[in-house]
Amino acid sequence: MKKMILSIALMLVALGAVAEKKTVTLYIHDMECKNCQAKVENTLAFEKGVRSLDFDLEKRQVTITYNDEKTSVEKLQQALLKHNKYGSQVVVECETPCKEQSACCQKKAKKECCK
Repeated sequence: MKKMILSIALMLVALGAVAEKKTVTLYIHDMECKNCQAKVENTLAFEKGVRSLDFDLEKRQVTITYNDEKTSVEKLQQALLKHNKYGSQVVVECETPCKEQSACCQKKAKKECCK
């Protein structure tokens, strides 16, 4: 009996390890107020695989923790466009500090951002 319980526990641990949590930060240009934030939150909260949302309204960014087996960055971006017409870009961290971080690091391509 103990061996059976142990094997079931090991199988559950193995299944849990397969699904990986990932995090992405999206820049949403038109997210300017709490009402916009609520619309984005309501859209993303119901997407499959989304675990948590962390908003920075000042930077117009949302950090999303999600299960990569159930959704992808592209699906999250499409949900924003479909439901709220909010276009988004993945925030790319610059290799070197930007002179004007708020405007510079919001761009997708590093060559546009870091000079």
